[in-house]
Amino acid sequence: FTADVFTVGFALTGTGTAAFGDGADLTGPVTTAADDQGTLTFDGTSTVSDQVGASGTALADVNGGAVGATTTFQSDVFATNIDVTGTGTIDFDGAVEGTVDFEGDGTVTLADSRDLTGAVTTQTDDTGTLTVEGTSTVTGTVGAGGAALKVVNAGADGDTATFNQAVTATTVAHSGTGTIALADGAGIDGLVTGSAANTGTMTFAGTSTITGTVGNTNALNQLTARGMAERLITL
Repeated sequence: FTADVFTVGFALTGTGTAAFGDGADLTGPVTTAADDQGTLTFDGTSTVSDQVGASGTALADVNGGAVGATTTFQSDVFATNIDVTGTGTIDFDGAVEGTVDFEGDGTVTLADSRDLTGAVTTQTDDTGTLTVEGTSTVTGTVGAGGAALKVVNAGADGDTATFNQAVTATTVAHSGTGTIALADGAGIDGLVTGSAANTGTMTFAGTSTITGTVGNTNALNQLTARGMAERLITL
């Protein structure tokens, strides 16, 4: 599609692919008849106004974030795989369910009050930026050993970003005076820094390990251990 599409329903079936060129927007819900079917690809800057997939009938693949482009999803996205194909941006204004993978050094932003249910991965070490803009929960692992994200930004002013599993990134940066919360068993493999001197809070719900320097470049304001008895925080 090289121009905008307006529809009351955009259905994908089987292994079919719908590709949108630069500047082509999609208005209308995207559906599939069965789980893990259909591919939706954006080759440039586009906006999708309605929900993509649904719980139990997720798309197989959603591709966006091409070089120099921004793909904006204004509602929820359900897909088995969500690929950032280049150095552009995928902007999620709704909730996300699926694995987000960086094929290039792109950026993913998650809007305030929206959760990401799934893992965040990268194909190249020290590649990809995840920005949590407000109070949200990321349920899956973020990065991995030998495949760390470049930057995770979280803890905006007055907000709490919660990570339920391990975070592996070169740098985990507080973007404001808010909180980065780690669930029991979740840790950070990487440096942790504040947005300015003595700003930002980290809370630990249980046993956690931070491998890198905490307060690198800018010291944090506070570390709070909220875990139960006999839990260990290793810094």
